[in-house]
Amino acid sequence: MNDYDRILSTIRECGERLTIQRRLVIEALMALSTHATINDIRRYIDDHNPDSGLAEPTVYRILQWLKGLGIVAQLMLA
Repeated sequence: MNDYDRILSTIRECGERLTIQRRLVIEALMALSTHATINDIRRYIDDHNPDSGLAEPTVYRILQWLKGLGIVAQLMLA
């Protein structure tokens, strides 16, 4: 099982839904594989799924949701 499948499995085990928007953000995070900003994630999604129309606040909410599940961590850079 790869990291992407493990993340999806963890989300399902928590009883959470996997919406298209959530999948897009997870796919972007996996593809970027570095410390990514919201802008990096949106740029990746826009480049690979131009019809998604995923807005910055939606990406932010999904990242906060993933953080709450313990899947991602937030870094505060000064």
